[in-house]
Amino acid sequence: MPNGYSFLDTTSKRTHSWDRWVIHTGQPTSESDLHGAYREPTVSESLLIDLVLKRVSIDTVPLMPEKSLNTIKFCEALKAEGAFIWTREATGGISASVYESDGDQIRWVDAIPALAGAERESTFVIVLATSLLGAGRRRRTLFSVETRLAVRQVVDTVITVPTVRRWGGSFDEKALEDTASLVRETVCRSLVDGCVLTGSVPTDVERCSAGLWTELVDTTRLRGEPAYYEEITSDVQ
Repeated sequence: MPNGYSFLDTTSKRTHSWDRWVIHTGQPTSESDLHGAYREPTVSESLLIDLVLKRVSIDTVPLMPEKSLNTIKFCEALKAEGAFIWTREATGGISASVYESDGDQIRWVDAIPALAGAERESTFVIVLATSLLGAGRRRRTLFSVETRLAVRQVVDTVITVPTVRRWGGSFDEKALEDTASLVRETVCRSLVDGCVLTGSVPTDVERCSAGLWTELVDTTRLRGEPAYYEEITSDVQ
């Protein structure tokens, strides 16, 4: 834990930061390393996911009836790249498609939104089915089909701070005699728990310190020497 909080009781709050969609690579997920199991979507995959989630037609993306899927996919002449949104029945099916063409081959990706669950719990996923198509006289040939799972990855930020106790900020007069005493009393009264408070301020700072020590930091050295900065801000073992 940064800045030496490891010797104190701490409180953590998980704050939601953002969520994003990632693609499963086919590798298993490891608790210590997520990079092998998931990757960032490509430009085409990102467009496809957006089309599924928005479920609206935009000027550059035609809204097509589901019955036209096979005709467009296997028979019609296609540009270098493009996308379609499909109208479909309530039972579900392909929601959107994107394609890339190099003239001889077409890489066509269909997005199929679905719910996956166990018992009464479920989550929303998108199955991406990639078809490799080859040109033919009347109909394109299907060479291969590969599926990948797109899942929502929730990214959270955890805020960790020392556990503090109630204190009104009042000092004993003797603590104002020098800065070292002032720092020590502030730290002891604010951070260290474990004593019974008879008022807003405990009467016995030493008893509340529980072995805690304080030390003034030379900010001139702190700003000018990286090694000194690391020493001051490193975890207290």
